[in-house]
Amino acid sequence: MTLPFEIRWNPRPAPLAPTCVAAGGPAAIRLARRLLQLSDEELAKLRGVAGDDFIAVTGEPECLPWADGVFYLGKSESGPRIVIPTHSMPTIPVTILERAIVKQFPDLTPPIGILPDPGRVFSLAEARPVARDVLVTWLEVFDR
Repeated sequence: MTLPFEIRWNPRPAPLAPTCVAAGGPAAIRLARRLLQLSDEELAKLRGVAGDDFIAVTGEPECLPWADGVFYLGKSESGPRIVIPTHSMPTIPVTILERAIVKQFPDLTPPIGILPDPGRVFSLAEARPVARDVLVTWLEVFDR
């Protein structure tokens, strides 16, 4: 889902611990390809959600893969129902942002991820084990 309002971000003095890696657009394609390079054992440590032009994967920080253009997201103590960029902080207090997101998107079950570019929100509540065959099918549909 797309945010109906703009969130401005500033660099965070100390990064949050990553719990999720997410991407939209071409970066989502790169993330899916990178996930396919992982072993079955590595994939088994991850859970994910995907949609049109979008992928998000959760796991322990050391298990999260890297691909160009992805965002790493983590939980802030002041906003535990949302996951936000690990290296950026909103210009408004996280508690206010969390309340606004939960109110604006009542059908999304926390934890709710926020991607700053292109201003997308998504629920991680339905994350499922990452399956190689699902990634292949997703790429066949969205890698045009």
